[in-house]
Amino acid sequence: MRPKASSCSRQRSRTVGRTGVELEAMTAAAVAALTVYDMVKGVERGVTVERVALIAKSGGRSGEWRRGDEPRTRRPEVESPRTAIVTVSTSKSRGEGEDLSGNSLAELVARLGGEVAGREMIADDSELIAERLRHWADEVGCALVLTSGGTGFAPTDVTPEATRAVIEREAPASRRRCGSPPASTLATGCSRVASPGSVDRP
Repeated sequence: MRPKASSCSRQRSRTVGRTGVELEAMTAAAVAALTVYDMVKGVERGVTVERVALIAKSGGRSGEWRRGDEPRTRRPEVESPRTAIVTVSTSKSRGEGEDLSGNSLAELVARLGGEVAGREMIADDSELIAERLRHWADEVGCALVLTSGGTGFAPTDVTPEATRAVIEREAPASRRRCGSPPASTLATGCSRVASPGSVDRP
């Protein structure tokens, strides 16, 4: 049995431009390894190129980095959007039954990495719905306000109409089924796009 042997090739790349050259250095290492393979394949066909990896880098927008160390500089993390969930249901606001659709929306926000800033259940009342949308969007500063309920065809189902009264622009393509049947499927709906502080007031 032949003794095992290994070879290691290290490459270094430099540039005066403000750009990374990691790929150039790793490409050079890969080419060197393949050259060694080509030289010895007639003697040993089982030769393998096992690993091409970046060992260290410095400069550029990402700062300095060395394998095994934490990066010295990190890009700022994107904050999770603050979200409010408003369930519009006269019966649920009286405590009659569980808020299944609100729970489904909360689970959806959690899966997407968002933050639920608050939840509430209110009655089917146009002025109240509009006031609470303004509260969560303008006063609390939520980037997203999700509503559920009040989207049927009864005279008291007025959530879409109340929402249209305060939005800046409709985004109909964003309406979707959220999850748990039967409460989360919208019969009619309205989604909003608005800048902070721009929710229309009467």
